[in-house]
This record gives sequence, structure tokens and C-alpha cells, in this order.
Amino acid sequence: MKNIKKLTAIILAFVMLASITACGSKDDKKSNEVETAASSEVKNEESAEANAEPSTEAESEAGAETTTNEGFTMGVVVKVDVPWFDRLNEGLQKYADEHGCTINLYAPSTPDASQQVAIIEDLIAQKVDVIGIVPNSAEAVETVLQKARDEGIVVISHEAANLNNTDADIEAFTDQAFGEFFMQSLGESMGYEGEYATIIEELTNANHNAWLDAAVAYQEENYPDMTLVSSKTETKADVNQAQSICEELFKTYPNIKGIMGTGSADVIGAGLAIENKGLTGKVATTGCTSPNDAAQYLNNGSISMIGLWDPANSGYAMCILAQMIMDGTTEFSDGVDLGIEGYNNCTVRDGRYLVGSAMLGIFAGDDVSQYPF
Repeated sequence: MKNIKKLTAIILAFVMLASITACGSKDDKKSNEVETAASSEVKNEESAEANAEPSTEAESEAGAETTTNEGFTMGVVVKVDVPWFDRLNEGLQKYADEHGCTINLYAPSTPDASQQVAIIEDLIAQKVDVIGIVPNSAEAVETVLQKARDEGIVVISHEAANLNNTDADIEAFTDQAFGEFFMQSLGESMGYEGEYATIIEELTNANHNAWLDAAVAYQEENYPDMTLVSSKTETKADVNQAQSICEELFKTYPNIKGIMGTGSADVIGAGLAIENKGLTGKVATTGCTSPNDAAQYLNNGSISMIGLWDPANSGYAMCILAQMIMDGTTEFSDGVDLGIEGYNNCTVRDGRYLVGSAMLGIFAGDDVSQYPF
């Protein structure tokens, strides 16, 4: 009898091991399918360390719900391969680790909408469950995202409040609020008077255009002694090009006192130009970039302020929305709590465009070291 019990225990152990191995093989197959998309550079980062992880709340309404589609596969296509999106990937990988998902970030080498379309086509062919998109041009990806949704793939967008073919979109704040915040800072640094210029990463980027439009409208209404002398010169997300553009602006407008940019390259290039031309303290600049990239320029004063949000939290929020959609949520209501810092009381437009309150500002002289990205 004792030998029979021992034999039974061994058999049960083998059955359990076989079951576990089968599940692991299925997950490995999904992972391999997603990772074969060949049109892009795939970034797979380890989960963020404790002091760099997005801030989730333990018992949020969204996190406490019972889910039915855990372990989904997701490809997230971002604008370009820059450190900002490495940080977004930390949020994606944190969610993947916590929920058994396979999530990959796809970053084109240049901010080219056609590259994004090609990557999305690959993801459709791989039959991923979810596609996340941070578009360079919403118009350019509409058709391919419609194709994805027709195939039953959930689409979650970010920085794309004008995108039609999305199941849910998450924004850190309104474009108007961000643009006005930029102008308030630039205006203060300029003493609310003098000439200024705006530069832009990509003219096709709807969000970046909206930021600058809101900033200029705010200036015209509130700071009449400021004058816009050059509008939306395109930098193509290239720091060297941004620097050259700004140095040319200094020649053309020798009395210029301010430059406002949008993407990461804009404000870094402006800071470099200001530093190299000995204009620190004479020309102010603002824009959106990662704190680590801007640290030396904030420390020496050649960048006046950067406005931003934590992209890791946005990435994590995209995953939460994907899970909610797959679990049957068809629309969202004002006040929805995604259970992550900055997205606890979202306002909602048309049932699927969510806006949080995640705006951050870092000013010259601030302690940048407290921001781990």
C-alpha cells in the first residue's frame, strides 16, 4: 500500500509538470510570433527598478476588476527611437510582468509615418491581440488601424486625441492646457515682452501643432508685448538640425528672446544653440523632453523649463485600457479611475477619449535627479 501511494504521487507530479510545460509552450509561441515583425527595431527592456516604476495604486477600481483575457499579446508602435519611449516601455513591461502578457515596443529609426504603417501591417499579420499607437500622423495610420480593428485587434492610442480608428485613447492632459503652460513659462522668462519663435518636431504631428497653437493664442490674448517672428520651423526630431535652426534664428532676429519647441530634439537643440552662442540668460527656451536629457541644460540655465508627463505611467495606462476593452468595456464615463498616478479621475470625450491630469514642469535650477528617466 505504501508503494502504491508513492507511485500515485509520482504520477500526479508528472501530470502537473506536463500541464505547466504545455502552458509555457503556448505563451512562448505567442511571444515568438510577435517578435518576428521585421520592419522595426524592437525594444524589450527589463521591468523598471523600484524607484523608476510607474506609480500604481493597490486597490483601484480598474485593477480590482476580475479580468477574463489576461496574458494578451500587444505591439506598441511609437514615433521614433528616443529615450522618451524607452521610459514608456518601462510601463509596458511592468504591466506585462504583472499580468503575464507579451508586450513589445516598436520604434522607427526616424519619425516617419510610413514606417509606422509598415510595422502595424506586420503586427496584423502576426495576429496580436492589441496594437498600441503613438502616431507621427494620425491621418497616415487611419486606414491600417481600421484594417486592424476589422481583424478583431484592439487599438489603444496615446498622443492621438484626433484619431478615429481607436478603441480608446489616453492623454496626460489637454493640448490646450499644455500649450498654455508652455507660454506661461516662456512669457515669465522673457519678462512678458520681446520676440520669440516656435519650432516643431513634425508638421504632421497633430498634438504638437495643437500645443503651439494654444501657446500662441494664449500669448496674443495675455502678453501683447510679445511678438512671434518665426512659426513652426520643422526639426525632423534631429538635435543637430534643431540647433542649426536656432542658430540661424539668432542671426535673422538678433533681438530674439525666446524659443518654444515641441519634441525632445527641439528643446535640446535650442539649449545647445543658446549655450554655444553665449546666450544663456538672454534667450529663454521651453519644450518637452526627458529630464535626464535636459539635465545639464537645466542645470546651467540654457533651458528655462521642460514640460512633460511620465511616459511610463502612460504606457501602463494603455495596457489597463486594453484589458478593459477586451473584458467588454465599450465606453467610458467621466471620473473613470485607471488606478495609476495622474489618471485617477479622467475626463472623457465621446466615450473613448480619456484625459488625465499628469502634467509636470521642471525649471532651471530644479533638482532633476528626482526624476528617474
